Amino acid sequence: MKRLATAAAAAALLVAGIACAGAQNYPNRTIKLIVGYGPGGGTDTVARLMAQHMQESFGQNVVVENRPGGNAMIGPDFVAKSAPDGYTLLYGGQGQITVSPSSIRRCPTA
Repeated sequence: MKRLATAAAAAALLVAGIACAGAQNYPNRTIKLIVGYGPGGGTDTVARLMAQHMQESFGQNVVVENRPGGNAMIGPDFVAKSAPDGYTLLYGGQGQITVSPSSIRRCPTA
């Protein structure tokens, strides 16, 4: 489990580093990491480990915010409707990102 969390954190930091290569002062405030599942589960645990690594790497607070419900689509919907500034990030699974939007008739993020 720890290896998986470390690998996920490394991948996320790599993607964040590539995406933010041009932003000299990012991050300059707290980052929210949204999890579409309740606290205490596997997804939440890995997200919290990843947030810890991000916090150490960025030198900025990273807050994990759980938004369960709606077939795990409340979290992605919140992120989709938030400001596109890179300070509200989604930690989700493949079901939230690929399966639900294509299989739920009125999926909020589709």
